[in-house]
Amino acid sequence: MRQSRGYDGKIMHQWIKTQSNLFIIASIALIVIAHGQDISQSLALFFGLILLVIIFGVPHGSLDVLFANQHYQLNDIKKWLTFIGLYSLTAFIIILIWKLVPSLLFIAFLILSALHFADDISSMSDRYQAVPRWENLIKKLYGFSLIAAPSWLFAPQLSSLYAMIVDESSAANIVAILQWLCVPLILVTISLSVICKMQYRSLLEIITAFLLVILLHPILAFTIYFCLMHSARHLIRSQFFLKHYSQRDYLLALTLPTLAVIVFGLMAWHFLPHQSLQSDIVKIVFVGLAALTVPHAWLLNRARFYQWLRFHR
Repeated sequence: MRQSRGYDGKIMHQWIKTQSNLFIIASIALIVIAHGQDISQSLALFFGLILLVIIFGVPHGSLDVLFANQHYQLNDIKKWLTFIGLYSLTAFIIILIWKLVPSLLFIAFLILSALHFADDISSMSDRYQAVPRWENLIKKLYGFSLIAAPSWLFAPQLSSLYAMIVDESSAANIVAILQWLCVPLILVTISLSVICKMQYRSLLEIITAFLLVILLHPILAFTIYFCLMHSARHLIRSQFFLKHYSQRDYLLALTLPTLAVIVFGLMAWHFLPHQSLQSDIVKIVFVGLAALTVPHAWLLNRARFYQWLRFHR
């Protein structure tokens, strides 16, 4: 353990600016190269993208062990086992709910994902300090727009993807609703952002993210956003929220839980009934993400991470 370095907003903002530039440049480059292409026919590319999600996306949730340790003071083995047990039990309950009512669980997961992605935006405007309700509204609209936007140009592909997780009829109905919502959500989000004089970088991030999820195949768009925006930004912010931890602590926290998730994923693939390999992988990855997102988001809220973000964006 090391002494607390405190919060250095200038350094964090520099890191976030660099990460923002990387996300914007990579997104624009891929939009130019791969817009409109249906990558689902290339199994090698498909599995490569899933691998990127596992390697660069999943580890941001592994830091939950440090969030829990900082908030709950897990200073003995009994407390650690209690935390791990409750976290795992919550994930198991989510998987059980999916087995019983997959469509209901999937809709809940989409809503939770929208709310979770809402906090990805780097910074807003000084004007929001006077009217915080506008910031909260725009953030939520942004999150729901991200979920709905892929249905604009890739409805058939999105339906096929969702049909690997729920039945075909439910998948088609969900995508139809998203199609109906996507354009109004996007237009309202951008309009309010302009009217409220959002900082140009935040607005550029929003527009880039929208173009990414509209113009690229859903799997490719999700991979880029999840790895280069959501996960990367969370890792940067966590460095400044979490106190007293050494680089070794971070490395162990990023590595060991991620390896445990991979092992459980392989066990699930081995024991669950098989369909196509592509369908099996999608089901395990996205149901696994749903199962982990619930305790992950709950823990961040309990640790007051979201409240901290309001003042250290």
